[in-house]
Amino acid sequence: MWQAVANTRGMSNKIQTSSTASVRKPGRRARAYQMVTEQLREAISRNDYPTGRLPTERVLSIRHSVSVGTIRKALDLLESEGVIVRRQGSGTYISRPNSTPAIIGSRRTHLICYLSGTGTESYIGNFFNRLMLAVQAEVERTGYATVLAGARAGTVPMPVLKQKVDGVIFAGTYQSRSNPGMFTRENVRENNEFITRVVEAGLPVVAISNPTDCQTVYRVNADYDAAIRTALQHLKDLGHRRIAVYGGPRAWPAFGQRIEAFLRQTAALGLESGEHLVGEHTQWAYINPREVVRTVQEHIQRNPGITAAIVVSGAPTLVQEGITSAGRRCPQDVSLIAFSDLPRPKPGQPLFYDPDDMIAPGIATLTMPVEQLAREAVLRLVALLEGRTFTPEQRDILVPLPFDPAESVAPPPAIPADSYP
Repeated sequence: MWQAVANTRGMSNKIQTSSTASVRKPGRRARAYQMVTEQLREAISRNDYPTGRLPTERVLSIRHSVSVGTIRKALDLLESEGVIVRRQGSGTYISRPNSTPAIIGSRRTHLICYLSGTGTESYIGNFFNRLMLAVQAEVERTGYATVLAGARAGTVPMPVLKQKVDGVIFAGTYQSRSNPGMFTRENVRENNEFITRVVEAGLPVVAISNPTDCQTVYRVNADYDAAIRTALQHLKDLGHRRIAVYGGPRAWPAFGQRIEAFLRQTAALGLESGEHLVGEHTQWAYINPREVVRTVQEHIQRNPGITAAIVVSGAPTLVQEGITSAGRRCPQDVSLIAFSDLPRPKPGQPLFYDPDDMIAPGIATLTMPVEQLAREAVLRLVALLEGRTFTPEQRDILVPLPFDPAESVAPPPAIPADSYP
């Protein structure tokens, strides 16, 4: 037994000598992983990851300018110390998240990234350009500043990857440059994958008008069901029973959501409901305005009993033209309510040049609440940065749309529409 102990001691001495030598003359890889380990430990103690989740190994390797293998070795050490926990298929989490968010302010950049899914080249007056300006104004009110970035290139911006900002507001739906202006099931997958890559950077993310199903993203959206129900109830109270919905392309998330809300709410209110009341144009109004006019004209001619319509996309002025082309008058024969990205202009004001946003003064509108969407998103992100937590039931914020009735809405005609030629 003594001999065994002696051998063990000898082995121990050899090991100690080897260990001492490695400390005195460390390799570059050893220095790198040890340095990264200390940097990660300090970042965790500063509460640099307020969500409690670390970025992916790929993101950390970019952020620390080392290989993925070096990051993995540093994470192995932190896991052995009980600092982090790895969850298969979920990610890497801090074992004991910092419960005192007051320290956050000492290391924050006080920068918030506004990441546009539609790019940063949007023309003035466009919904997302107006949203960008509104977000910037709200961010300034909270004492932060805004960094603007576009997602069209398909890569997560470096300020996000390297955590040079505190959080991200993702606006709109990610569109690849290969198919701008359109949206398909493939785009749905691309959007979810891109959002996931943003989340993997380890920063809190709030999305505005984005259909992502990523469970760690907080979403702020317009309440389309409540808005359409309000419009339908108004028409029903006037006596309308057969109401159409016009818009498209339906694959575009916002337009598709509005059409689905229309189908749900017509059924819920006891009105005539079904796909036969949907008049979809497959291209954007600014790309093919004549298709909008033709779609409405042919749809009314196939369904002569229609006495009202809700326009969920495209220019309502083009829908009015389609109604006229079908031999009907607005509002005497067909009442009209339209979604609008812009406030309805007052009489005498010029119409905005963008066909998708063109609202004549006399058209009743459901106006997108741009400022409120921006305010809710910024307040939610700042709350997350201050250490507040929310339940899964609080993940979504729905913002109401104001309804502004106007001359384009009237009671249905006394003469049955079926009697028209």
